[in-house]
Amino acid sequence: MATSLEGLAEPGGRRTGDTPIHDDEERGSVLGHAFRYTGRYEDDTAILLDYNRRSPSFGLVDIVLTYADTGETKQAHAFRQRLPAARPDFTIANWALTQNCADPGRLERDKQSLAAAELPA
Repeated sequence: MATSLEGLAEPGGRRTGDTPIHDDEERGSVLGHAFRYTGRYEDDTAILLDYNRRSPSFGLVDIVLTYADTGETKQAHAFRQRLPAARPDFTIANWALTQNCADPGRLERDKQSLAAAELPA
């Protein structure tokens, strides 16, 4: 499992440093989603944990979703507990409005996962 964003290979063998992604925050968000949506959970978790370390609170929702996707409920709840302090106004409904998801079914599954993690509707 990768432990940082540097040198992490993308599908097709390209390294993240060779992509047009401009900074670690953007890379964490974009690659995190790509890895999660393609089932590369180990890479996704590494990217998102690093992203959250560099930009506290920004990766928390995605980390919760990754752990929910992999059935790691205990981990999902552990990260869910950090969210109210980091983003006190967070609601699933408001979060959903910010998502650019081409697959409405995926967005619905993500909303259900966040609800199962007991985040506010």
